[in-house]
Amino acid sequence: MISLNLSDDYDDVSLCRQSLIGQINTVLCLFGRLDPIVKNRLFQAYCFSHYGSELWNLDCDKITEYCSTWRKGLRRIWELPYKFCSDYLSAISGTSPIYDELCRRFLNFITTCNSSDSKLIRFVIGHAIYCARVQSPVGRNYVLCYERYCSKVEDEFTSGIKSSCCGNDISMELSSVDRCCIAFAFELILLKVGLFIVYS
Repeated sequence: MISLNLSDDYDDVSLCRQSLIGQINTVLCLFGRLDPIVKNRLFQAYCFSHYGSELWNLDCDKITEYCSTWRKGLRRIWELPYKFCSDYLSAISGTSPIYDELCRRFLNFITTCNSSDSKLIRFVIGHAIYCARVQSPVGRNYVLCYERYCSKVEDEFTSGIKSSCCGNDISMELSSVDRCCIAFAFELILLKVGLFIVYS
């Protein structure tokens, strides 16, 4: 959905956010009594489309709200308090952080366009990235991804090889302390729902 000023910052992202809220509520309503691991798989199956996100402006306020809605949904799926650390959510659920997932989809999109058989498509993408830059929505998103993931994007995009940042490993590495905290939190969740038993 594109508004009169040729922007999708509000209407389209807001529409997808409302749809995401509905999908999350449906999963919780129909499968709320199942254990969090099963609910998490259903959540990923039914709430992971992010349709049209490849063309969103990744620097707008509505993206922040969309990501916040996704994290709230994950907390509800795993029955976690709202203060639970956002950085640990993706590790516990086995998904990429939602903002990184949106960036990955954008990078996959422009990589596919860059290797298209159509000269017109390759020209439009090349012009947006190398000439228009901040004057183009695609160029702005590319600059944002370049700054976020350093030179990996530029080097691998120009080589014509699918970027490693387009894979599932786009997020930052976790420290050993973070890994211990995540493992401890996961064990507590399993204890709470009766999937993990400690014998004295």
